[in-house]
Amino acid sequence: MPINIRSRYARTPTLQWLRLDGSRVDLIDIEPRPVRQGVLKLMATDGDRLDLLAYRYHRDSLKFWKIADAAPEMDPFDAIQTGARLTIPPDK
Repeated sequence: MPINIRSRYARTPTLQWLRLDGSRVDLIDIEPRPVRQGVLKLMATDGDRLDLLAYRYHRDSLKFWKIADAAPEMDPFDAIQTGARLTIPPDK
């Protein structure tokens, strides 16, 4: 499966895994989430989602992972709880 060039994994090395039937599968090598410093702190309101916040602050909803990286306790696929404190990192 090709990786989107804007993905955080675009330059990540891949590993090959051999299935029992002999076919090969390319896997993305696991890397720890980078530490990202935030520049803006806000409190989540009802209806906030990482993709919507990424679009609002980075003009790209696919950059939701940058916001998740700025909060190591956050899983990027969990819903944001109203009242949660979020840190928005710069778009670099």
